Amino acid sequence: MSMKHAALFSCLATAVAAVPQQLDESSTELWLARLAAQKAAGVDLRLPGSSAGDKFADFPFRPFSASYVKKALAEGIDWRAKSAVTEAKSQGSHGVCGTFGQTQAAESQYALGGGGANPAKQPNALAQFSEQQVLSCKCQKVVTASCGGSTHSDAWIFYGRAPVAGLQSAQTYPFNNSDWPDSAPPPCHFDAAQALPRSVFSNTTSMTHGQSAGDNYGQLEAMVHHNGPMQIGINAGIFKWKVPHGQASGVEHWVNASGCAAAAAAGLHSIDHSLGVVGFGTDAARGDYWIIKNSWGSTWGDEGFVYLARGPGLWCGNLFASGAHTYTYGDPQFYFEAA
Repeated sequence: MSMKHAALFSCLATAVAAVPQQLDESSTELWLARLAAQKAAGVDLRLPGSSAGDKFADFPFRPFSASYVKKALAEGIDWRAKSAVTEAKSQGSHGVCGTFGQTQAAESQYALGGGGANPAKQPNALAQFSEQQVLSCKCQKVVTASCGGSTHSDAWIFYGRAPVAGLQSAQTYPFNNSDWPDSAPPPCHFDAAQALPRSVFSNTTSMTHGQSAGDNYGQLEAMVHHNGPMQIGINAGIFKWKVPHGQASGVEHWVNASGCAAAAAAGLHSIDHSLGVVGFGTDAARGDYWIIKNSWGSTWGDEGFVYLARGPGLWCGNLFASGAHTYTYGDPQFYFEAA
């Protein structure tokens, strides 16, 4: 994924003033208050942009056939049920949603051994990558030869081209949620001996909003169905319309079509948060939906996940306005249908 894509995502972070201290991370109000406080303080929440990722292979999107789109829409997919999605993590008080969004999509590709139908792909044990490594060890501030003359690019970590080779797990290199400036993370403490096997990616694949909108409806679903979870953007304010439901479990959380319409009427048209789409389906009572993985911890929503209404022309909370992206492995011919 080029960092020009990731730069489209703003992120949520903490400002002390006006953030309700009595709330825990299960509260949507807490997370939205953090965002509001940052905006009020004039903090630039955009990720540092870089063209570094452009130096690597980017698989151009190739539309799926009408028959495959029909199949994907009929079947749906929940990659959690296929052991390809890690537990939801928390970005805590820091504005680093873009890093969490990239990492969770890469974790799924790692588990799958690359998306698509490659008969030679090598799945790996599901693992949580270290967001702190990405933040602290990327080509930051100091331009070095190993960084290819670029700074501030997460991409160099995933491609193994920064001064570190491979990704550690979140267990061996945990996220540091202490009080440090988002623009100046703690020093890098990468341990090569702890790097996960085969944790260097070779390329990216992505698609734009227009490639699955209008007459192209269903292409994003086909892409997720065929290849696995992807990073995606949204306006986080949509979660004000999240409602608990479910007679069986009582813990599922949805934003229905009415909530999507109310959010649109309220003017939620920007993108200010990065997360992941890990599946989609159709509920007999509630209709079509996306399965969204957030980075607000496992106590928020349905163990960190939420369900958004889905359908032609329906992009709840401006979902997907900035496209969808993921790091990948393997031959591009297997990411799309055979030519």
